[in-house]
Amino acid sequence: MARKQPSAPQPPGSDFWRLLPPRVLLALSILLIIIARIRLLDAPLERDEGEYAYMGQLMLQGIAPYSIAANMKFPGVSLVYAMVMAVFGQSISAVHVGLLLVNIATIALLYALARRFFPAAAALAVAAAYAVLSSGWSVMGMWAHATHYVVLPAIAGTLLLLRWKDSGRLATLLASGLCFGLAILMKQHGVFFAAFALGYVLIQRRPKEAALLAAATVAPFAVLCAALAGAGVFDKFWFWTVQYAREYATATPLSDGLKMLWSSLRYITLANWPVWIAAAAGLYLLWREKRYFLLVFFAVSFLAVCPGFYFRDHYFILLLPAVALAVGTTAKPGWPIWAVAACVLFSVYEQHEFLFEFNPVMATAAVYGANPFPEAVQIGNFIRTNSEPTDKIAVLGSEPEILFYANRHSATPFIYTYPLMESHPFARKMQEDFVRDMESAKPKYAVMVNVATSWLLAPDSPKVLLDWWATKGRKDYQQVGVADILPSGTQYNWSATYRPRSTSHLVVLKRIN
Repeated sequence: MARKQPSAPQPPGSDFWRLLPPRVLLALSILLIIIARIRLLDAPLERDEGEYAYMGQLMLQGIAPYSIAANMKFPGVSLVYAMVMAVFGQSISAVHVGLLLVNIATIALLYALARRFFPAAAALAVAAAYAVLSSGWSVMGMWAHATHYVVLPAIAGTLLLLRWKDSGRLATLLASGLCFGLAILMKQHGVFFAAFALGYVLIQRRPKEAALLAAATVAPFAVLCAALAGAGVFDKFWFWTVQYAREYATATPLSDGLKMLWSSLRYITLANWPVWIAAAAGLYLLWREKRYFLLVFFAVSFLAVCPGFYFRDHYFILLLPAVALAVGTTAKPGWPIWAVAACVLFSVYEQHEFLFEFNPVMATAAVYGANPFPEAVQIGNFIRTNSEPTDKIAVLGSEPEILFYANRHSATPFIYTYPLMESHPFARKMQEDFVRDMESAKPKYAVMVNVATSWLLAPDSPKVLLDWWATKGRKDYQQVGVADILPSGTQYNWSATYRPRSTSHLVVLKRIN
């Protein structure tokens, strides 16, 4: 058998030219996603965005969170919204400009993190995969959910953690801890990334450094607690984010959670299935190559999706950086980098209608169906035009975005009716408090949201609020407008006589007594 001749040495720069086309394609993917985000800046806010925008609006007025509006999430995202709106204005596009900047920053930081493990071409594949995955309709990626704002400081903290490992500088370690602390303030799910960092330092057998990291991580929360105590709202903050949140997080049985997980995984991989296949292959390679840091990071990211076993689509944004890093493992020099580039571009193509053809309202309908998010814009504008800044309004339903558009204070801190309808010990009292707030504040306008997804009534839901409204509360108001959500499109009628034809509609009412 003839002896195989050694291959000729590659000329200098050959890798650059060989990898240039897939690099260009991956960079093009990122550019296309940025263009798509700019196109959809005016997509109507959904519920979570409405909550953060309204609470951010109150912060800009000097009103502390949890005082006249409350929810079970830490106020970090609301504060970010307030900062964004202070710069860009109180509008839908301003909220989404903030998300665009956060997404670009996350892509850049994820590229820098990937370069710790992969060559430049593979790191670019990681960045492109995340850009596409985090903008997909299946994870509601075009809307500014809290999960986007958890990911940014979590990736920054992870990058700083690795830099501390190389340099040993305590300042870098403290900065890492502060980033993880900020991730927790964005949403409680961020605690999983903080635990990952603490475990990593402990494995290095550096207990003093672990204590410093823990102190830096807790510092933002401690400052928050001190500020809320100074504003006199700490007890309300504790009720919503600890006591009620505990009931919420333990309400779903594991068996139901597993069913929801399977359903969600099937859904979120629909538009990006080639990228998810590449990620699955990457996980196998990570295991075979014993790259345990990235494997554990993937596991922790998945755990961050799990609290409460709700597995809502946008929760999976917390997993996407780890998925993208797994994709980078498969992007080795040669044909695999071409294969990864093809997977990413195919995912862009699969979503081309949503990303590049649908207008903002069509894109919202494609993701959220008949939820009344476009209608909230019109109703909020009507109330703002026909009321005074000092007037209070009430939304009977879970549509806090109406409060933001109207730029009017809610008559009750319950800006969602979801907690009032859930099965927990506080539900009945919450409804009684809602009724008391309505009778005390006497809001000038009330919006009755007759949309099932805005209430999520269960068979065992207390009916105190709805019974009061039907027998007493409604008598104090006269209809002044209806948004009738019909299959052919929403019909708006600003009169007292129109009768809705659809079971899904919103009624705007003005107080007469």
